[in-house]
Amino acid sequence: MIRHEIAPKVKLDDDAVKNFYNANKAKFMKPALYRIRHILITTIPSPRKSDDEASHKKALRMTRMINEEAKTKAEEVLQKVKAGGANFEQLAKEFSEDEASKQKGGLLGDLHPESTIPEIAEAMVKLNEGDTSGIIDSSFGHHIVKLDEIIPSVLIPFKDAQSDILNILMKRETKKLFKEYVIDLEKTAKIEIFI
Repeated sequence: MIRHEIAPKVKLDDDAVKNFYNANKAKFMKPALYRIRHILITTIPSPRKSDDEASHKKALRMTRMINEEAKTKAEEVLQKVKAGGANFEQLAKEFSEDEASKQKGGLLGDLHPESTIPEIAEAMVKLNEGDTSGIIDSSFGHHIVKLDEIIPSVLIPFKDAQSDILNILMKRETKKLFKEYVIDLEKTAKIEIFI
């Protein structure tokens, strides 16, 4: 019904799309992105409580020992990063335990703060280009993050946003005309109630 009765009546002024774009430019801003690399030294989660108290204590000791070794390794890698003898990419290839990024020199890509884990997001927005963080702890382990570049926020060109705006405006107008159509039907309908 909407396609046959309502859609053909939808008319938009030629300037409506451009006016919408101009009035809502803040909505058409691509957010700033952060090109970051990281070195990850993984940790393991604490074991779940078990019925066997002795086994549980042993598992806790093993977990603590493994995680302490990971912390020590992360501190040693951070010292190498700060010493500047080797570049960050090479250190990531050598020491990172993140198999997805280590062969790319630890490159995680161009990230928006909401597109990564909170601990990395919080650290990366505080860095200047070329800076390296200290050790950042997360549920994955210990991270050392380097900010390669901040890609500034930019306005999406009108020609790239035009079809999306047109769809939004068409849906709004269709909804408005449908509401009017239903109201007109109510006015002309003969309603009888039988009890």
